[in-house]
Amino acid sequence: MKEIFEELEAEVDQNVVNRKYDEIERKNLLIANDNLIADCLSKEVFYIATNSELTVSRFTEMHDAHTVVQARCLELEAELSKLHDKETRSEADRTLDFRALDFQITQLTKKVTVLPEQNELYRAENAKIKQHYKELYSSIKITRAKHIEQTTALLTENENLKESVKTLCEIVEEARVERPLDRSLAFACLYTKQS
Repeated sequence: MKEIFEELEAEVDQNVVNRKYDEIERKNLLIANDNLIADCLSKEVFYIATNSELTVSRFTEMHDAHTVVQARCLELEAELSKLHDKETRSEADRTLDFRALDFQITQLTKKVTVLPEQNELYRAENAKIKQHYKELYSSIKITRAKHIEQTTALLTENENLKESVKTLCEIVEEARVERPLDRSLAFACLYTKQS
């Protein structure tokens, strides 16, 4: 009986150690999960910042190109105006100059027309990227919540099992006190330990 009681005490001690080990494991899982989330968020912030800077850079380039084209158009219009004012030139020379200026204005107008389309494409691409990262962030939050729920459920189940074992041990000990020579109680105690 003394051996069985000592074995029960050893098992209780082992359960206490297991419980502490489970708590340490749970804390390690939560720390690893938090580290993973922090890593993902830092990478997401870096990507968004980099992408935003690239987008700003593209918009700045387009704006600068647009400004250069507008300035060139104004220069060409001023030059065209000067040509109109000069009456000493021959009609043929003026016609050639007008055609050359019209051609340049047409080319510049085509370039200016393309810039808003490129701007819209960059905005659409930026919106898609933002949506992707919102979905990724939501997925990470859901996964983290599921891990926390699973860990909590496992800890609760572990506590319930420990309480059940403790209750069974108490019942067997009470029965042993009432009937010390009953071999079925020793068997019940061994069975409780093994299960």
